[in-house]
Amino acid sequence: MIALKNFLHTLRRYKAATLLNILGLAVAFAAFYILMVQVRFDLNFDRSYPKAECIYQIALPQFYEEGKGYSSFIPRPDGEKAIAASPHIRQGGCKNTMGISETSLYDPEQGSSAGLNRHPVYQISHGLLEVFGFRCIEGSFARFEEPNTVILSQKTARALYGGKSAVGRSLVFNDDSRHPREVIAVYEDFPDNSSVHNGAITDIGEHFLNRTSNWMYNYLVKLDSPDHMEETRQAIIAGLKTLRPDVKAEVFEKVRLVQLHELYFSPEFQSMFRGNRATVYSLLTIAILIVVIAMINFINFSVALVPLRIRNINTQKVLGRPTPALRCDTVLEAAGTALISFLLAIPLIQWFAASPLAGITPINLFPVQNLPLLALTGTMALSAGVIAGLYPAWYSTSFPPALVLKGAFGLSPKGRRIRTGLIAFQYFISIVLIIAAISIQAQNRFLKSYDVGFSRDNILVAPISAAIAGRYHSFGDRLKSNPAIRDVTFTDRPPVGSDGSSWGSSYRGRQIQFNAVTVSPNFIDFMGLHVVEGRAFTEADERKSACSLIFNQTAQRQDSLTTGSELLGIGAMPIVGIVQDYNFKPLHAGIEPMALIVGGTEWGKSPNASKMRYALIKTSLADVGQASAFVKRTIREFDPLARAEVNFLDEFIGNQYQKETNLSRQLILFSLLSILIALIGVFGLVLFETQYRRREIAVRKVFGATIPEVLAMFNKSMIRIVLVCFLIAAPTAWYIVHRWLEGFAYKFRMGFWIFLLALAIVLLITVLTVTLQSYKAATENPAQSIKTD
Repeated sequence: MIALKNFLHTLRRYKAATLLNILGLAVAFAAFYILMVQVRFDLNFDRSYPKAECIYQIALPQFYEEGKGYSSFIPRPDGEKAIAASPHIRQGGCKNTMGISETSLYDPEQGSSAGLNRHPVYQISHGLLEVFGFRCIEGSFARFEEPNTVILSQKTARALYGGKSAVGRSLVFNDDSRHPREVIAVYEDFPDNSSVHNGAITDIGEHFLNRTSNWMYNYLVKLDSPDHMEETRQAIIAGLKTLRPDVKAEVFEKVRLVQLHELYFSPEFQSMFRGNRATVYSLLTIAILIVVIAMINFINFSVALVPLRIRNINTQKVLGRPTPALRCDTVLEAAGTALISFLLAIPLIQWFAASPLAGITPINLFPVQNLPLLALTGTMALSAGVIAGLYPAWYSTSFPPALVLKGAFGLSPKGRRIRTGLIAFQYFISIVLIIAAISIQAQNRFLKSYDVGFSRDNILVAPISAAIAGRYHSFGDRLKSNPAIRDVTFTDRPPVGSDGSSWGSSYRGRQIQFNAVTVSPNFIDFMGLHVVEGRAFTEADERKSACSLIFNQTAQRQDSLTTGSELLGIGAMPIVGIVQDYNFKPLHAGIEPMALIVGGTEWGKSPNASKMRYALIKTSLADVGQASAFVKRTIREFDPLARAEVNFLDEFIGNQYQKETNLSRQLILFSLLSILIALIGVFGLVLFETQYRRREIAVRKVFGATIPEVLAMFNKSMIRIVLVCFLIAAPTAWYIVHRWLEGFAYKFRMGFWIFLLALAIVLLITVLTVTLQSYKAATENPAQSIKTD
């Protein structure tokens, strides 16, 4: 009860400061929760499977060559040899991750209109059902390896059939009604932080089972125990040596088994899912620091109240109340304030999750979806309140009764040093966050505007379905009939993207590996690429029996390629030219060996006859909107089930850096929050300073001090604190940003303007806050101040 009375008394006397303190804590707890949702998502990635700690992915030295790093995409013969190598491998299998596509699905009994929703469709081997612990909730996996069967996730089955049973129904893929597939089972959805896609899955069968040159499959094994990892690795090496007798023995020693969860964080492996451990721990640190900043405000607020409470505290001491009881009252008051702040944080979280601001993270932030984290935040809030109350509780009861007569403790050197040190720490954290936020934003702008080596003006990107890809010549002619469209080209992947296909071929008696991009003959001219040797593709190349290739300069230098020579792969494939290097992958990576390929008639006999999946459309500047609408209409004309999606190429390239964009937005948001919370502390500090120094201000004004001079008196001390903190924070922030930039092959130059801008932001906000808060004291009638002090 005493704690409640103290709280209500403080609220009545210092309404603004008390409410701001509670609001600061509430914002801090909400920020902690939001950041921890993302931290938990990343730290628990691929940990939801049964015995997840026993699941490993096989990684080989890329192309079995030294100095090329590792690849988690490997050929099938190597993978099959590996999973049969050790008795400690309980289950093993593969997935064709590069074959994942958003595909239109529909049940022929329901009609094609039911397939307007697209779903991930990909292939795995039966062994992965056991590796990942797929849980069958309807039907059976027993017939999974039979031709023309498919299993669906709960989410996909629900989208296609509602509440009806899916087992036994037929599914048509991409309007191919001649080859329907039977749904034999429905599996329980995997969580979003999983590398298993929830969609439609078919058996991989013997696809490329004997092709040693196609590095495009992920192989995973589940061991009986993590303790047998090294023994299993050695057994796999022994098996691979028999399969690849031409590879040097020392190269095999680099074969690795990577725990699946660790693959998510490892930059040295190719992976469709990529996390950044430094980013995760940075967000965790920010979450904790924001709470610490809010706790510092609370401690400052409580310490500043000590002079007002000493009389009451010492009176209770004289009347016999024990010191432990007095301290307990203060701690309970702090814990109650923290609890009130946490309850206020819940609607703040709910509002944030429903607002456009939630777009800074793709994760569901609603409290009902993250109850364990909400409970953790509540526990943390209560603990923070208790911790924040311990020091004021001990400090306010540590003085002898004689101090009642002295008063003015708030102006004592010791009291001032405590509050100044706490405020300085808040400023240090805020300045570091601001510099980091500005730097990441600058790097993000640099990535999006960097000259990647090809034309990107007025170009639209449109994914096309398999039905359209089979008629892409006709589709392109239809698009070019519109005067607003200047040209059209096609490719199997976007001009810049992290996905792709890795090819291996024999060149002059040795194996070489390279990234392969299938294009239409006019791709080079369309993109404005410069042929430095040989020639560009011609329409005749598309009619030849073997594929024609044009390599980039990096591949030429690395493998000593010459135009006019041939590679042995799908027939004898001629090298017709060399093109100037351009960035075909996001700028996290440097330029790698790459070949542009125009498929010939032999390629056309493949079951995947046309690999074209993207149309690139060059428009006239005046008619971009009209051209975009025409492209969408034409897509629906050629395939009513197709996804009519059109984006600018610039926008498409920018999406490759979505994680950096999200991180930048998060840091900006939480940097502003940290400043806001820190300024709440400044507000409280100035409030009490003006309260304690009213007589001093009045005397100064009597002796001729002007209002600007009084305002300057309060601002000088805060400006000094900011400047000292900046001198410490700037090198700290530089080091943090420098380490973060190491993850990019291309990076902006970190100029001194970033530090000056951060300093200017903090100084401006601080001066405005101090000036507005101290203006009332500076303009008060001196006689009134002296009379009421």
